[in-house]
Amino acid sequence: DYDDYDAGQNNEIASAFAFDGNLNFEDDTPSVLPHFREDIGKILAKTRKIIKIFKNSAVRSSVLQKHVVEKEGKKLRLLLDCKTRWNSIIPMVNRFIKLYDCINKALHELGQQQFLDENLKILKQVSEILEPIELAVKELSKENTNLLKAEGVCIF
Repeated sequence: DYDDYDAGQNNEIASAFAFDGNLNFEDDTPSVLPHFREDIGKILAKTRKIIKIFKNSAVRSSVLQKHVVEKEGKKLRLLLDCKTRWNSIIPMVNRFIKLYDCINKALHELGQQQFLDENLKILKQVSEILEPIELAVKELSKENTNLLKAEGVCIF
């Protein structure tokens, strides 16, 4: 039977690799598998909630803008992403990171719970991960992109 032959051959190949002294799959596994953070969604939800606190109230927004003008010299609004557009997360997160100190000062002044530094580190990691992906997608979506450029973008 063909299936029995195929299964037997696969077992022989697997056993050959299992006894090869040069291959050590246990040591390779942690570096190959990506570390998945389950709390990214929660942190993004908290970020959106804080942005909505300031966007939905003129008084709260003015408290924030007072601190923003002191630090940046001009008014900068917080940006809220569109949940169905993955690339709208990047501007939201970058603006939040830029205004982090002002946001925490304003939240403290308003008596609200402040955004934690640990969460800020995770937001920075999200930004670092998504920015190269955004650049690659923009490059691949150009009209003059060919297979050679696409290969270069994928290697990058």
